[in-house]
Amino acid sequence: NPGGTSDSPILGNWAGNITVNTGCVPGLPRTVSWSGTFRRAASNSLELVATIPAVGVNNEVVPVSLSGTTLTFSITVDSRYDFTAQLSQDFRSLTGSFTGAACQPGVTPSGTWNGTRQ
Repeated sequence: NPGGTSDSPILGNWAGNITVNTGCVPGLPRTVSWSGTFRRAASNSLELVATIPAVGVNNEVVPVSLSGTTLTFSITVDSRYDFTAQLSQDFRSLTGSFTGAACQPGVTPSGTWNGTRQ
């Protein structure tokens, strides 16, 4: 945490895009929007309340790991997807990548994602 602050600068509302580059659905690459709120859970751990309308994710709460400026979490859509990102030094933007479980032999969904603090 920056000096003089007691909580993480990641907390708050975020929004951005997820681009699927590889997978089993037609029409790739495909970009969809996401939004969410990083907040403190009851246990004081970090969590994300995520919404990805295009794939039916609505206010799904997932635990988040934040180490320095590296963010990781997993979310279930049709299978588990693991997301990782690097936050900017001012914690106002992030860019990263994701992978999912194989949807066909030899085909693993993957792509990139980004976000901006709102």
